[in-house]
Amino acid sequence: MLDMQVLEEAFGEVMGTIDDLSTYRQEALLRLDEQIDRLATLSQQAMHPSSVSERVTRHNRGMAASISRRRDSRGLSAVSRRRQGCSTLGKNSMTWPTRGDPAMTSQPFLTDIKTIRDRARQHIEDGAVTAGYNADRETVIQLLNEVLATEIVCTLRYKRHQYMATGLSAKVAADEFQEHARQEQQHADWAAERIVQLGGEPDFSPEGLVSRAHAEYVPGENLRDMIKEDLIAERIAIDSYREIAAYLGDQDPTTRRIIEDILAQEEEHADDMQGLLEGLDALQRNNA
Repeated sequence: MLDMQVLEEAFGEVMGTIDDLSTYRQEALLRLDEQIDRLATLSQQAMHPSSVSERVTRHNRGMAASISRRRDSRGLSAVSRRRQGCSTLGKNSMTWPTRGDPAMTSQPFLTDIKTIRDRARQHIEDGAVTAGYNADRETVIQLLNEVLATEIVCTLRYKRHQYMATGLSAKVAADEFQEHARQEQQHADWAAERIVQLGGEPDFSPEGLVSRAHAEYVPGENLRDMIKEDLIAERIAIDSYREIAAYLGDQDPTTRRIIEDILAQEEEHADDMQGLLEGLDALQRNNA
């Protein structure tokens, strides 16, 4: 059984330490005010910059030494006290507002936390889709399946171009095609994962794949045709994904961010293809 007298003495020591922290904080602020006044005085006297610097340096060193001595005498720094879990400040110190205090009314929480907790317990079979989800879920799943089909078609097209590339710039282009194919596959994975989170089923069926996709699958007869078709496909994806992101808006920010991440890489792919096309044309002109 705990001795109440020992417990009270221990509590008194903790509160005393906290009061020391409050006193130390006030003294430190006073010293800071003194330093500011000192700098203002020196500025008004138009002293030489080097002289001001020397005096400020000496003053700072003295202040640092004083603070160090105070910390040594108390045995614990403010940081270590916080780590020990002192969450209540002393009677002379600043107190922090908590939820429900008038000081917090200027920044209200969007929804009462109890309401959020109650909603989370309802329809738990919906997983990540909560009552706060405002988008048309079926429409979003349909759009994501179109994105999934588009990314699969782009992956297949890039893979074909990787292995079919021939000519003077074939190695450079093939490496680029391979990297893009890998990234398009990753985009497909992102879309499929989000579809499942929304309670849908990702459509990987080969039947109707091209019709679901926004971009086309064009093999290309030569290296230039391959690069051109890849650039056209990227431009199609950029426009359609931009519209999807705008449609989602704030109704489904998670899906919107996924689409925006894919969109950013598609824009990079378009730049890459444009660069390859320009390089190939310049090489052909030089060899003409």
